[in-house]
Amino acid sequence: MRGNGSLSARQGALIAALLAAPSLADACRELGLPESTAHRWLKDPIFDAAYRTAKAACLGQAIGRVQALAASAVEVLQQVMEDTDTPAAVRVQAAAKVLDVAMKAAGGEQVEERIAALEAALHGDLGPRAIA
Repeated sequence: MRGNGSLSARQGALIAALLAAPSLADACRELGLPESTAHRWLKDPIFDAAYRTAKAACLGQAIGRVQALAASAVEVLQQVMEDTDTPAAVRVQAAAKVLDVAMKAAGGEQVEERIAALEAALHGDLGPRAIA
C-alpha cells in the first residue's frame, strides 16, 4: 500500500492474478509473491475493497455474457422439445428445464415486486403496490 491510500503496482498485479488463478497460492506463485504478503494485503481494507470491486466487475461481465446467450439456449431447448426424432426422455428433460427456468424467473419477479413494495413502505409511499 502506498502512503496515499492507493494500491501499488504489485498489489494491482496480485488482484489481477487472484481473478485469473484458481487459488491464492497459484496467484502468488505466478507473481513470485510470498503468500504471507498476500494474506496481509487481503486484511487491508483498501486492498480488500479494490479486490471486491474487481471481483464484482468480473462477475458482472460473466453475468452479461450468460444473459446474452440466454435466447440461444432457449431456442436450443425449444428445438429439442419440438423435434419428434429426439427421444422422448430428452424432450421431457428439455421441457422440464424450460418450466424450471420459467418458474424461477416468475419467482424472481415476485421477489422484486415485494422488495419494491417494502422500499415504498419504508419511504411512506403506500400506493397500489402496498405490501401483500
